[in-house]
Amino acid sequence: MGRSFYRPTALNTIEDYSRRNTFYHEASDEHYTMYARDGRYYQRRHQIGPGGREINVVEMQVDFILGSGNHVRSYVHRRPDGQLIELPVAWYAERGGYWEMNPGYERADHMDFRRKIDRECFFCHNAYPDVPDSAERELVLPGAIPQGIDCQRCHGPGRAHAERPTRGSIVNPARLSRERQLEVCFQCHLESTSRNLPYAVRRYGRGFFSLSSGRAAGRLHPALRSCAWSGLRRQVRSRMRHTG
Repeated sequence: MGRSFYRPTALNTIEDYSRRNTFYHEASDEHYTMYARDGRYYQRRHQIGPGGREINVVEMQVDFILGSGNHVRSYVHRRPDGQLIELPVAWYAERGGYWEMNPGYERADHMDFRRKIDRECFFCHNAYPDVPDSAERELVLPGAIPQGIDCQRCHGPGRAHAERPTRGSIVNPARLSRERQLEVCFQCHLESTSRNLPYAVRRYGRGFFSLSSGRAAGRLHPALRSCAWSGLRRQVRSRMRHTG
């Protein structure tokens, strides 16, 4: 969790930025090159025009990495106004590592270098940012950005515990009821659908960053409880069919 979101450096580089560092996306007829220059990392797109010359060239710097790299790494660019943009190409660790389009970019009309990272995306992949909470999806981060999911995602707000470290000043998930324990995981690890249907419905006035460990998720997200538990039951039945 602490490696969910961080800046790229020479020390944490596992990708090949020098030899096997290109990818051709046939559906959109676009060529991508991933490379390092002066200690910084970039993704570059171009197409081949008349006479073999490069056209439609776009280049963006990799400002953050999303994902540990045990399975996959995606890349994030930060615009001057603080808007975060997901870059098109990801690094997949299997088969010795290779470059391929991110999920959702397989189509010819993909979002390319225009896919904004909103509050819902940020909620699961990083610690809560120091911005006013809101029910609006748009997220702009002009100030400091957290790097990695922190302890408070599972243990709740930690200020009181830091000031007075006693047993009762912080949430211990092991002491929660089974339902509250599972809801700590459900907040990120269970979407009951990936279609254009709500897997969770926040109460009016509640923002994306309003959920805190130990508080009943159903009070903040009334659809979460029914969707999550029904989704869990479906997953359990599916695994029983495949393993039994």
